[in-house]
Amino acid sequence: MLNDKSDMKLDAIIVEDSRDNLEVLQHFIKKYCPQLNITGTAATIEEAEKLIRSENPDLVFLDIVLDGRKSFELLEQLESESGINFMIIFVTAHSRFDFAEKAIDYSAVGYLTKPVDKDKLKFAVSKAIRLHPHFSLSEIRDTLSQLENKKPNQPEFFKIIKFNQVIKTVKPEEVSHIVAERDISIVCLTNGDKEKSSRSLGFYQQELENHPGFFRIHNQTIVNIRQVSEINRKDNLVILRNGKKLNCSRRMGRALYDYLASRKYD
Repeated sequence: MLNDKSDMKLDAIIVEDSRDNLEVLQHFIKKYCPQLNITGTAATIEEAEKLIRSENPDLVFLDIVLDGRKSFELLEQLESESGINFMIIFVTAHSRFDFAEKAIDYSAVGYLTKPVDKDKLKFAVSKAIRLHPHFSLSEIRDTLSQLENKKPNQPEFFKIIKFNQVIKTVKPEEVSHIVAERDISIVCLTNGDKEKSSRSLGFYQQELENHPGFFRIHNQTIVNIRQVSEINRKDNLVILRNGKKLNCSRRMGRALYDYLASRKYD
């Protein structure tokens, strides 16, 4: 449990069903968050319930989807029996959750999207250090409901910032993927055209944060999910509808795989 002394570490556990994502999060916490003491990990709702009861953690990193089940089942079970007296940082593979950051802030410590960004992790943990776990199950459940049902505001157009002070606009669905080329980007359109942009891939990642249709699969590539025909985790490949094969990193490929596997038809 939390201690009044500011120099005491917080005991934390990680509830994550992906071994790859678990190892990444453990590594980042060990390297960047010395304020935390990881006392255990769990991969299922049943394992998590036992671990929370035995370790009585201050903080729980909680994957929203666990083997096809929603983590609020775990929260409901704990609340009905002993109450929730720990802080929560939600972890998710769903990029569409980016829009709900403010809602999360009112009901839990925060959230992290996969692949985990170390700076966002450090920010969430620093917030946990400052807060005391006075969060109700109803607030957490409301947050999960908002994340599942509320649609983010999507941009009406995609801007390609070219050279010589020229900006070209296209519809987001007309973008197939974006590739980094040194310090510029190549925007590949579904009609086969390629547009050079003077901006970096990092610029476009920030621009597309609130758009659920785009996913970074490699440090050099962002892909439009609706253009993905197949993902091959064995060979670390993403195959587009036009037959184009794109390399994806092992970690980001798993995150995309998890996202597509848990996504509902729309």
